[in-house]
Amino acid sequence: MHNSKLLRVLRQFTKSERKSITAFVQTSFQINNIKIRHLVEYLIENIDKGFKDEDQVFERKLIWMKISPETEYNYTYLRKIASDSIKAIEEFMIVDQLKGNVNLKTHLLLENSKVRENKLLQEIAIDRYEQNKSLFFSRRNSVNIYNTQILKNLFILKDLDKVRYQESGIDDIIFELDKFYITEKLKLLCDLLSRNWDLDVSEFTFFKQIIDEVGNNDKFNVPSIKVYYYIYLTYSDPEDINHYYNLKKLLLKHYAEFDEYESKSLFDATLSYGIAKVNKGDLTFLSEVFDLFKSSLKLGTILLNNKIESYHFKIIVMTGLRLSEYDWVEYFIEEYKNMIADEERENTSSYNLAMLHFYRKNFNNVLTLLQQIEYEDLTYNLGAKSMLLATYYELDEFEPLHSLLDSFKVFLNRKKSKIPSSTITNYQNLIKFTRRLLSINAGDETSLNKLEADINKSEGVASIKWLREKIEQLR
Repeated sequence: MHNSKLLRVLRQFTKSERKSITAFVQTSFQINNIKIRHLVEYLIENIDKGFKDEDQVFERKLIWMKISPETEYNYTYLRKIASDSIKAIEEFMIVDQLKGNVNLKTHLLLENSKVRENKLLQEIAIDRYEQNKSLFFSRRNSVNIYNTQILKNLFILKDLDKVRYQESGIDDIIFELDKFYITEKLKLLCDLLSRNWDLDVSEFTFFKQIIDEVGNNDKFNVPSIKVYYYIYLTYSDPEDINHYYNLKKLLLKHYAEFDEYESKSLFDATLSYGIAKVNKGDLTFLSEVFDLFKSSLKLGTILLNNKIESYHFKIIVMTGLRLSEYDWVEYFIEEYKNMIADEERENTSSYNLAMLHFYRKNFNNVLTLLQQIEYEDLTYNLGAKSMLLATYYELDEFEPLHSLLDSFKVFLNRKKSKIPSSTITNYQNLIKFTRRLLSINAGDETSLNKLEADINKSEGVASIKWLREKIEQLR
């Protein structure tokens, strides 16, 4: 089963999620083929032990002996068991999603009782709604299509001959529909703009109407709508930083009204605005981004399933280092490294700890840590090579530095199809300007000024701040 779809699917889950999948296939009454249970259990057990897809434990005939030792190997049947195992995992995902969604469960209960036309079941479903209704329209369930469905089913199930219009709930149904409709359209608009599409909203009448309605009607002054409205404004009018501050204020106050995934997405969008400002040279936003990262960590909104993305981990560390918050960065790495996905943890923690030691000028520690990094991830590969380059320079290790410059150039040429051309150019410039730096004697103002001018007029240079620092040291 080397490189099989089932193995790839199982590896996409965290270790704790795989544990839940094992429990599901062991107890689900829908899985009546014992071989499915044995196959999933065997694969998860060996994935968790750290075996790779090409290892012998995942050889088809060996797997067959483990799940069906009493019968002769049957490749076709093994494929069917694997296919059925994926269907079992799909069932797990559905049940897992349903388990935490009180709105959807209530909607399905009301819908089913309505279809069955059973008065007793309808009364039980309505009673269940009454017991839990405080959960539906507040906090993490504030905008949800199932809110509307719940209210509509209640409306249908009531004895309408005995209910006055004012008590029928029609107004609530319409308002929930409006909230859902507007929020979803704003989400779509923000998603389009986040992809850097050249989108003129005025060309889309339905978008323009919604923007005008939300901006001018207090009826829609609800967090679930306003937060996406302000995200839209940060995209459409980025020069007005008041949009960012309004978004940040609203999000910090109402973050708990969104589910974990949506809350993280909203913080990501807010952080993206600040990071873009920093990348364009507005370093006043560096502290702003750092504070928002710390708030997001405190509130848990940067986490998803209690995990932190390697990408965010790196940006948080880099932001703290640029602000010389070395002690805080050290605390962060130690406190949050175990929340990185298992397969990325060692690389991510070692790389970022190496960055901390580099900023503290503990260069020998940098070399030790970089040796622990596997270079399969191109982002870490490039970052580690540029850090190693600077570390060799700082330690006056010129022979390995020249060797690295040669191998780095070859690496970039070999990976051109997998790395954006602008990134390739940035690192090629780093190699070129480092070579020139090595050839200049201290105090050679003419050569140093020419190098500095060439760096400044280049479109992009990796580690440009470090290069400028080295030029100043040679003056």
